[in-house]
Amino acid sequence: MNEYEKEIFQWLEDAGLNPVHHNMAVPHLEVSAQCGLPTELGDVDPTRYRAIPVELLRMGTILSVDVRGDSMEDAGIYEGNRIEVLLTDNESGVRDGDVVVADVDGGVTVKTFYRDEEGDCWLLPHNEKYAPIQLTNDIPWRIVGKVIAVRTDNPHTSTAGMLKIMKRAKKKNVEVVPPSERAVRKAICRVAERIVNKRLWFAVYRSLADLGAVQNGDYAAFVKLVALAVPEHTPQPTVDQLQRMCVQSFRKPLPLWDRCNAPVQGTRFDEYYSIALEVKDYLE
Repeated sequence: MNEYEKEIFQWLEDAGLNPVHHNMAVPHLEVSAQCGLPTELGDVDPTRYRAIPVELLRMGTILSVDVRGDSMEDAGIYEGNRIEVLLTDNESGVRDGDVVVADVDGGVTVKTFYRDEEGDCWLLPHNEKYAPIQLTNDIPWRIVGKVIAVRTDNPHTSTAGMLKIMKRAKKKNVEVVPPSERAVRKAICRVAERIVNKRLWFAVYRSLADLGAVQNGDYAAFVKLVALAVPEHTPQPTVDQLQRMCVQSFRKPLPLWDRCNAPVQGTRFDEYYSIALEVKDYLE
């Protein structure tokens, strides 16, 4: 194995997945390769083995993985499918339209790889319920492997299909107009009664930042906006409390929040998400 393969194997071993090299019997790994938002790896049953064709084994290191989620249904990949994944050296050997397994901020997801005309990398879903994921320097990411078999070999998305997804996403972004300050103040007044501690204001800030009503990271502007909208309400937000909440998946837009990777858990996560969604629904 090369150094990259050793790194991947160590990563899987640390997750308790007991991987083995392709020149030995190849186990079927019960991995939650999510067709949706990125999630952490699941469980493994090393007692189950999957027959891998010899021609696939000659290509390199192969893993057999279960798929969960529905974001790739339009590409013919459904929940419960088993995919064969060829480990790659990040983007090396991956071309536009290849279906890949990617590690995004510690979570594993299955998407189509695409590099746009500006050279930016994207992970594209194939279900209108999900948004493309842009791979930026703000979050750690890498391409773990290329899907080489899903019941039929070599799944590949057409260029026309990728352009259709990107045009739809870009059109949606162009059509987004930041809400007026008056509408924002009304939204703040509407949810203020649900804010019982300073940190809950982060949910309101997150939605307003997503909608372009405040600049991402401009906590001071948000604090000022709340003071103008509900000057008599207590508690008021503070910059330091907002900064403390902007960690893990809360650093990301609301659609990418992950209850397994958030600074609050359980019903508290639901409360933050509900408040943020209420603000967003009111302003959209």
